[in-house]
Amino acid sequence: MKNKKAFTLIEILGVLVIISMLFVVLYPSIKKTMRYSKNTTYDTQINNILKTSYDYTLNHPEALPDTNGTLLITLADLKADGLINTNIVDPKTNNPFSDDLIINVRKSSCSENAICYKNGSYSYTINLNNSGSKPVITLSSNDVTVSYGGTYIDPTVTKPNGYSIIRVVTKDNKVVESINTNQYGIYYVSYTIKNSSSAANAIAKVAIMDINSPDICFSPELSICNKGNETVSLTLSSVESYNLMNGVSCTDNDKCEIIVEGSIKPKVGTYTIKYTAKDPSGNVSDSVYRLIKVE
Repeated sequence: MKNKKAFTLIEILGVLVIISMLFVVLYPSIKKTMRYSKNTTYDTQINNILKTSYDYTLNHPEALPDTNGTLLITLADLKADGLINTNIVDPKTNNPFSDDLIINVRKSSCSENAICYKNGSYSYTINLNNSGSKPVITLSSNDVTVSYGGTYIDPTVTKPNGYSIIRVVTKDNKVVESINTNQYGIYYVSYTIKNSSSAANAIAKVAIMDINSPDICFSPELSICNKGNETVSLTLSSVESYNLMNGVSCTDNDKCEIIVEGSIKPKVGTYTIKYTAKDPSGNVSDSVYRLIKVE
């Protein structure tokens, strides 16, 4: 059998030297390519944020600044408006951009050497240093539920002095005059504060819903509605003709249906019938019971 010749130490060292030389030659090129890739991704992320800011101003045109003013939009504003659903990662740091990242909207042209999105007469630029102070507007509630037919009251608005408030109500992406609580649906109330130099915006979601349960009662003949239980006596001969829905009614803001559980038989005994009312919004009443004695 022939002996297999192994690599000598000199041969191994020669291979390592060649690999080291290749690394020295190629590393700057690889590093440059990686840096270029990160910069390209970074510019793409910034442009996406700027274009999303434009969508924000489409939703809130009343917030657009005057000739000498600036609208300051934060990443948090874009998330609150539902335009951004996840954190956007900065490829240069591998960390998410801060929610406090500020986008400047001005009625001007884009400046040179700046990442800028221009649409119409307005320019959108990222304020990477977060310099400047954005006015703060807060609402006592950003999510309001009003019962169908009830009364809507605006949340309390807290703002700095010297800012006027612009209030706009929308439903199904259309501006409406007011909130109609006699009509089911979702409204958005936009509150924009602005002065000659800056502006900020806050939004309240208002849901008009049927949050009240229907009422169910026994109303035999013309007597007053009784929401409690009742007892009915029947003879054996009247069982087959007896209607379990006799004298049972329900009332609600909307239509309602009555669910009946139980049955009676032409046999002497006591039978329990359960009645429950339900409306289209899924609200369910307390159940009432009818004890039917067959004698």
